Amino acid sequence: MPTCPKCLHNFHRGAESLCPHCGFSLENLDKKYGKDAIPYRRVCDNAGALRQQDRMKLNALLEKLERRIPPVLLSVYFPNILEPFSLIPHSFWTMNHLTVDEAGFPNHQGPLDPQWLLILVLDVRTDTACFMWGYELDPYVEPDLINKSIMKARIPLRESMLLQAAGSIMKNAVQLVARKARSKVRHPMRYGLTPPTPEDRKGGGA
Repeated sequence: MPTCPKCLHNFHRGAESLCPHCGFSLENLDKKYGKDAIPYRRVCDNAGALRQQDRMKLNALLEKLERRIPPVLLSVYFPNILEPFSLIPHSFWTMNHLTVDEAGFPNHQGPLDPQWLLILVLDVRTDTACFMWGYELDPYVEPDLINKSIMKARIPLRESMLLQAAGSIMKNAVQLVARKARSKVRHPMRYGLTPPTPEDRKGGGA
């Protein structure tokens, strides 16, 4: 269920352009930030927050974690916004304008579909963070639980230990997504899914 980035009320898919509760609109954000496409990589360090060596380490970790939950794409984004801004609305705007940079996800298993993106947004100026994700991940992400991953890393975030903080948050988030995915496979009818056939369970076919 989508959540308005301004008032945090839930609303149905297809209503993202205008929140029925507070009137928040993507159009207003477009006026502020523009409509240009934003190429996304596993590590988008627009703020120059990490050393090159740390960016490489984080990229390697995200690639390793992706193998646990294909076809999910993992990304950590450090925005570089100098003016005062609200992290969640800005992240929402980014999510609606991003394109997947193929070169930025080497060795990814599966299609490079932005609707399978799970993004951790870290604002180094305010030591705040949030998650954004594509539509395909809605059934596998529980916002309250995944946001606790950020709370658990509040000390390294506060101490500007960004590599440690990002790694810890993403490891925990991937564990939560994987656990929810396994539950859906084990209990498909509970989630309105079609049960797998015996052949599918065996991984076989004709």
